Amino acid sequence: MDIHERARGEVRLFCCGGGGMNIGHKVASYASDNNKSDKFAKLDVVYMDTSKANLRSDINPEKFYLVNRPGTIEGSGQERAENFDPISARVGNILQKFKPVDLNIVLSTGGGGSGAVIAASIVSELLAHDASTLAICVGDDSTRKFAQNTLKTLKSYERIATETRHSPVNLVYLQNSRDMTRAAIDSRIQHVVAALCMLYSARNRELDAKDLENWLRYQKVTSYRPALASLTLISDLGRACLDDLGNLISVATLTQADHDPTLPVRNDVQYIGYLEGTLPEKLNLKAPYHYVISDGILPRVAADLNAVLQEMQEQSDTRILPNAISSTTDVSTSNGVVL
Repeated sequence: MDIHERARGEVRLFCCGGGGMNIGHKVASYASDNNKSDKFAKLDVVYMDTSKANLRSDINPEKFYLVNRPGTIEGSGQERAENFDPISARVGNILQKFKPVDLNIVLSTGGGGSGAVIAASIVSELLAHDASTLAICVGDDSTRKFAQNTLKTLKSYERIATETRHSPVNLVYLQNSRDMTRAAIDSRIQHVVAALCMLYSARNRELDAKDLENWLRYQKVTSYRPALASLTLISDLGRACLDDLGNLISVATLTQADHDPTLPVRNDVQYIGYLEGTLPEKLNLKAPYHYVISDGILPRVAADLNAVLQEMQEQSDTRILPNAISSTTDVSTSNGVVL
């Protein structure tokens, strides 16, 4: 290797559970061209689930890890506790098969029973090994179970950050809604992963591996303690956006020589990298482009989920149950048949 050449960065996307696998498969297709360009880190997409229901025929079996219990039916049926023990027991094996790289992104939905538990377990283990880690979670409040599971997923990440690993969990959070459809979420995550691959390409002047490590592990260089924080990727940091983001904890910025990367407000730390050449047209980015870790979004998300659950509980408490079809005068046999 030439003395002036830096090793190209590597990113691994861990796609957990059915939803994570479905989205990750689309990310892999989207990223195939990016992997040919050294403006992006090399992306490796891997998959894990308690079921083969979402294993597509074009996924390489070597890129899939099945967490199963012999003699039991597959899947978790939206019940988080169903497969926690086998998941917990296999996390070490998963990371032996798919070893940590420069950046490890862990993707799942929040509302299911397998993916979010696998994802949180992998995030915890990666942080235990000081691996650079980000999480992506797609939440849902369209049913009580989805809302409960999504809230428990956020609580899990918070506990991992503050009590178990004492290391930040930085999370890209999206939520299914009428406006944010599955197709829109798929597209957004494809964009996020590609932009992170650009950040970790090792081709950005003045931005080195230690900068990126401290951007994620902001407690080393700021006054903030490890916590669950949100990651937002954005070009325009206007006043309305700043109000939504809350405190800007740590910021990484990609820009070009003729674009000023200065933030509109002072924050504790900003790491700046300069892109060589033109920005990739596929991403439709404008310089400067900011990768913002902040504290204002997820507390509101949790409050909204709690409000949904409270409303549904109130509806349940006032529910009028229909009258039974059978009565006390009906006689049934030992197996329940009324003759």
